[in-house]
Amino acid sequence: MPFQHRIDVAFLIMCVGVVSNARAQDVASARTETVSIGQARTVSDAVLHPGDHLKITVLSDDKDLTGEFEVAPDGTLKHPLYNQVKVAGVPVTSLKGQIVSFLRKFQKEPQVEVEPLFEVTVVGEVNKPGVFFLAPETTVQAVENASGGPTSRADLGAVSLLRDGRITSVRLAEDSQGYNMPTIQSGDRISVGAQRNVMANLTPFVGVGASLVSLAVLIISHR
Repeated sequence: MPFQHRIDVAFLIMCVGVVSNARAQDVASARTETVSIGQARTVSDAVLHPGDHLKITVLSDDKDLTGEFEVAPDGTLKHPLYNQVKVAGVPVTSLKGQIVSFLRKFQKEPQVEVEPLFEVTVVGEVNKPGVFFLAPETTVQAVENASGGPTSRADLGAVSLLRDGRITSVRLAEDSQGYNMPTIQSGDRISVGAQRNVMANLTPFVGVGASLVSLAVLIISHR
């Protein structure tokens, strides 16, 4: 083969390699890129919002005082008696005091336990997507487990967290050590993405490479 022919073929093969390698690197980086997010606020700073729930347990003969109650749009609880108590916007660490102070109108020393529950929506590649009411100390990792775990198609490196109108990427793993896993906040929406088909992403560039190789063969045959 003449020297010039060899240069032409080598150049075309090099172009194929550069294009294919660049695309493969793009796909790989798209799968591994993550954004580490910290806890925007501590659990003690968290507050209930309308739509969240508050679980109240009272040691009393009046069973109607115990239950899980929804926070109403006006910030009180949807309950004939607790609708006099404002709970929305109150730090979760102060909720027990709010309920105890109210119940002192009816009991001398009320024995009360309260558990705030934030409304969180989980969609995507999980076995049980839907709306969940979870404790403030629940991490995003635990939310994925609460929704029945990931499906076989789930990509734990492609999880998005919608919070306060902002979407952030979160990496989940079987072992979350080493990641700054955020705790949930009221209204969070977590979406678990599906695994990408790398070969499907490379198909257009494979076609370009095949065309360049065919062109090289034609040049060689012609010359």
